Amino acid sequence: ASESDVVDLSAPGAVDKATADGSGWLLGLYAPWGGHCERLAPTYEKVGSRLKGTANGGQIDGDANRELSQRFDIKGFPTAVFLQQGRVYSYTGDRSEDDLVRLPTATERNVESARVLPGGDAPAAVNSDSSSDSDVIVL
Repeated sequence: ASESDVVDLSAPGAVDKATADGSGWLLGLYAPWGGHCERLAPTYEKVGSRLKGTANGGQIDGDANRELSQRFDIKGFPTAVFLQQGRVYSYTGDRSEDDLVRLPTATERNVESARVLPGGDAPAAVNSDSSSDSDVIVL
């Protein structure tokens, strides 16, 4: 069996450490008990492999990590967000493999119109008050 290209970032501080260099991360927040989350897991693994070299794939147990769910203003699971250079892009489109793979590319094209999160460019500046400071990407 091959190693996953999707990194588990559920540990405290893992998201901030992984995104500190400004690289792009497509994060899937999930609840292990959710049927929709279980069905999306194989698709998300494929997305992580297809993104390799373009962006990073990460996953977070959002149910166990309520602080991160609040920081990213997560309302339900599964949810995908894209982080890059201190900006958070919410995703509300289809959960197909092809659409999820396009998210980092679509975001990069719109980076000039993205709002910088309060407190500067560091992803650590994301907080529970930042819902108005994120862009929604619909493909």
